[in-house]
Amino acid sequence: MAGTENGLPVGGDRFITVEDFARIARVSRRTIDRYRRDRAAGFPKEYDMSRGKIPRPRFKLADVLAWMDTRALW
Repeated sequence: MAGTENGLPVGGDRFITVEDFARIARVSRRTIDRYRRDRAAGFPKEYDMSRGKIPRPRFKLADVLAWMDTRALW
């Protein structure tokens, strides 16, 4: 059984929402939206899982965790 990270299952190609991303990174949704807009080098790839006209961006959890490791200050 996989472990958990901030209450979310870890492992495989699990996709997470922008809200999940913000919670894991401990920043606001607005900050994640700014990162998405600016698309800094190395920022995780965004996957479009829209239904009709409703946007549903998702990120691979493994990519988010790897990106966060590159931003660690310790």
